[in-house]
Amino acid sequence: MATSRRRTSGFTEKPKEEVKEEAKEEAQVEELLDEIATEMFETISRKEEEALEGPLPVVLIEEVSPPIEEKPVVLKPQPRAVTPKPLPPPKRHPRNIPKISRYK
Repeated sequence: MATSRRRTSGFTEKPKEEVKEEAKEEAQVEELLDEIATEMFETISRKEEEALEGPLPVVLIEEVSPPIEEKPVVLKPQPRAVTPKPLPPPKRHPRNIPKISRYK
């Protein structure tokens, strides 16, 4: 008689060593992300403080003089688009006209 097959769920468990290594790597990654985030916030806040402490920038506005002797632009009237009249329906042969129809 043949031996029965062992049925499994198809998922295999990883060895405990690999699981521990992955947990350590994830913890290191999270620590690095936290450090980077705090550095970014510190630099942003430092830049904002420098911008507030520094002197206000002076903005010079130049007056623009109108162009000398410019001729007015004359627009030519464009022709209107002509819409063609709708064509009447084609005439049908008397054999093809039904008894009840709006066309004769």
